[in-house]
Amino acid sequence: SRCKLSLTANEKTVDITAIVDTGHSLSDAITGKSVIIIDGAVAKKLFEFVPDLYTLQSAGELSGFRVIPYSSVGGHGLLVAFSPQRLIARLDGAADTELTALCAITNEPLGEDYRAIISPEALNI
Repeated sequence: SRCKLSLTANEKTVDITAIVDTGHSLSDAITGKSVIIIDGAVAKKLFEFVPDLYTLQSAGELSGFRVIPYSSVGGHGLLVAFSPQRLIARLDGAADTELTALCAITNEPLGEDYRAIISPEALNI
């Protein structure tokens, strides 16, 4: 299924479509928060660049970003993540819900008609 997300960071807001993936269960080991995977193009709209591991290393540390390890069928690695100022989910027939998830940025293309991957747990469904 799909849902709409309104994501605010760096004083900018973008509205995107997310796919709800029951196989996606990435969470942050430090905070326990769910992690939503977002397309690099979305991050570029918010920050005017795509934060990645190279950017973090060369900048020393970019304020507000951190690294989250992941593993999947395709392998494992590190993703750059941030905590959005505001994250609102809109599900069909339900009231808007404010979420407290982290957003991790991927440079891999996600899909033709969605820009994020979210777990049912992140949506509390």
